Amino acid sequence: MSWAFFSAEQGTDRWGLFFGTVSIVLMAWSFVLGTRWQFMEWAFGGFDRLHVWHRWVGALALVFLLLHSNAENSVQNGEVPFGRSVEEFGVSLGELAQTVLIVFIVVSILRILPYRIWRFSHLGMVIPFIFSAFHVLTAERPFGDSLLAEGYLWAWSVIGLIAFVYRVLVVDSGFFDTPATIADVAVDPHSASVSLVAREGSSWSHVAPGQFVYLRLGGVFREAHPFSVTAFTDDPRVISLHIAQVGDWTTQVSSRFVPGAKVRVSRPHGHLRLGGEKKTVWIAGGSGITPFLQRPSFFEALDAPPTLVYFFRGKEKAIGLDYLTRLSDQGLIRLSRIDTTRERVDRAALLSEEITAGSHVAVCGPRALVSSVLRIARKNRASSASFELYDYRSPFGPNLNPLLRILLEGVLPRRIAAKLRFLVDNDTPKETQNSPSPMVSTAHIAQ
Repeated sequence: MSWAFFSAEQGTDRWGLFFGTVSIVLMAWSFVLGTRWQFMEWAFGGFDRLHVWHRWVGALALVFLLLHSNAENSVQNGEVPFGRSVEEFGVSLGELAQTVLIVFIVVSILRILPYRIWRFSHLGMVIPFIFSAFHVLTAERPFGDSLLAEGYLWAWSVIGLIAFVYRVLVVDSGFFDTPATIADVAVDPHSASVSLVAREGSSWSHVAPGQFVYLRLGGVFREAHPFSVTAFTDDPRVISLHIAQVGDWTTQVSSRFVPGAKVRVSRPHGHLRLGGEKKTVWIAGGSGITPFLQRPSFFEALDAPPTLVYFFRGKEKAIGLDYLTRLSDQGLIRLSRIDTTRERVDRAALLSEEITAGSHVAVCGPRALVSSVLRIARKNRASSASFELYDYRSPFGPNLNPLLRILLEGVLPRRIAAKLRFLVDNDTPKETQNSPSPMVSTAHIAQ
């Protein structure tokens, strides 16, 4: 549609104008993909795919912006809708937008800033969008007074702004999240189970096994962290979350999570399908076990016990191992325990033996494990595969946060370091691989 609006009249650079318009459209799409609308999750195949598209659409917006700025953008017999001085001001803002967008994207790719600061800086992406939109709307027009073309440019500018405002005021604020109270906390050296009670009149009946929610301590606009829903009770107002203590934020569970504390809980996310087919195989790595820690009643309702292959590094760090062993002893699951610190196994051969034709596979864990499982599922003609894989920030480039931590703790005076500790206290909301590694996709394997 962007291409069709630009005149091919001699003297009008159609390609350059097309690149600029596409950049605006992609920026708007990036904001739309970041809204976490439930429909968008469904349309793009899950929460993880949605964020992958969000990331790459934003990068492509920059590519087209650079193409536009380096192209000849002359217009023959064009019209200036708001006057020449406004048009020139818009050009200046467009050039500034390019610089600002480059800075923000480089910061995201290289992970220069700790998450707590990056989270706010990432919201600054709306600045180059506004500048670029102003430039597009005030620039010299090659299509005259075409209401369709004019409406097209205005529509995408408004769509992008609405999506951004929705993300900030609805999603990030947590204003529409469900208020709840912490009822009980069970903590061990490496994980914790937290029971939540929704306020009167609310329930968790819409939450399905394998999904996760965003939890924020305190009131609105507090930082939210994603955790797997691992247990349901007969009371629809009560659920439990499992938290792997693997990062700065989650290692403070005992002090942050206390009975009676007020929290806010988002709507459920994720499309991890745990199955129920005759042959179901679950594969978990490390803290990726949390989506599979369901109540015994869940397993009892399945047509057949699932096979669970659990990879972990050290028995003392294996989350929920005792509970899973009890389920195995009761015949509710077939459990294969793989302690990678004690035994070397041919992972591909082991998984190939378990994943057979027609089986449904669900996997959660490190990226290498998920990729390996999906390859084997395709090769062995599994009927379908659900997986969780997620990183809020781009996996490309160095993570400079450990260096910043060294500077704070080893170079600066203790008093100053204590005041700046917030910079590294919360590196990522998922704590690297915190439960639930909440990226979920369901892929049907081609026969």
